Amino acid sequence: MGGPTATGISAETTFSTTTLTPDAMTTELLIDTAGDVRCVYDEVIDLAALGQLSIRRGSHVEPAPDGGWTADLGPVDGPVLGPFEIRSQALAAERNWLNRHWLCPESVVHR
Repeated sequence: MGGPTATGISAETTFSTTTLTPDAMTTELLIDTAGDVRCVYDEVIDLAALGQLSIRRGSHVEPAPDGGWTADLGPVDGPVLGPFEIRSQALAAERNWLNRHWLCPESVVHR
């Protein structure tokens, strides 16, 4: 689905979590049978090393009129989450929703 393409990937769908630092920063990569890689963008790893990138916006974390924060997941046909008191709460909710509903929906089998 329009993600970076990696070559030499096994022919079966793979779900992998790569822990890159002792403080448990992780990036979850979903690799499909065509070798396309899908993930929630993060700078924990150099995604360009996997091949040509296709990056699209998944959400907008914005200040709410009442002074809180919301995470609008409309770009991936998701809901508006919040309001949250602080921006970091909205960012955490955004990442959690994207990981559960966009990156790896319940129909995908975890390995």
